[in-house]
Amino acid sequence: MIITSIANENIRSFIPMVPDGLLSQCDLLLGAIEDDTACGILGARLADDGILDINLLYVSPSFRRRGAATQLLQSLIFFASRYGMNQLSISFSENDEEGSEAMTALMNKLGFEKKESESELYFASLDTFAPLLSKDFSFRGETISLDKCLSKWWREFCHLVSEQDQILLQPMNSYDKKASFLIIEKEKCHGGLLISGSDGVYTLSYLLTSGTADPKAVFALLKAGFNELRSRNESNTGIIVNAINEASEKLFKKLSVNNFTEVGKAVNYYYNF
Repeated sequence: MIITSIANENIRSFIPMVPDGLLSQCDLLLGAIEDDTACGILGARLADDGILDINLLYVSPSFRRRGAATQLLQSLIFFASRYGMNQLSISFSENDEEGSEAMTALMNKLGFEKKESESELYFASLDTFAPLLSKDFSFRGETISLDKCLSKWWREFCHLVSEQDQILLQPMNSYDKKASFLIIEKEKCHGGLLISGSDGVYTLSYLLTSGTADPKAVFALLKAGFNELRSRNESNTGIIVNAINEASEKLFKKLSVNNFTEVGKAVNYYYNF
């Protein structure tokens, strides 16, 4: 496997793996190549006080468990040490899912230090949201699933996401494209709901509406996504919600009528030089 810096001459090979609009948020890009195929990418942004924030780490599914993520992070550690960085940081949601366990093992292997954040993970059955799913209300925008959305709308959504939350975004194909929706109004994207997972357990990965969106937009997004999941699963279908801030936590608790289970926290990992 070859680890290389990504520049203008080779960036086209890695673009399909990257959420539109995220490349511009990275000050440093590294790529992994195996069998002449671009298979992994790592992006980092230089923050205050010499801290290098890792806001993008992705390996194509068919190339996972071959050491690509390890080699990308090791290369970044080498680069950061050579150029006098004080600290590396990375954040992700940690629960019992296989992907999170693999990330946790990788962080421990490379010597990152764990620091828990205030971002809670909650689980609830979709049945608890029945009042929301059955409620009718007028909404001036339009909810469009990812499998039908235009690429420009996806780019607009990515630009709405704050720099702090960019690391939560994955390539569009990583989400359930029929259960994830964008809010479109006057041919512009004003927010979106991103859901991933399968087999009756799903994760609400991100929910966002811009300040210009109708206040009812969040309910329209949730209703569209949750109804899609209910339409193809048993009634006990569950959803894990990452309460990334106090507002989203309050919203989830209100909509689920406090009928939920805490299943973990989002965590931050730091590598100190």
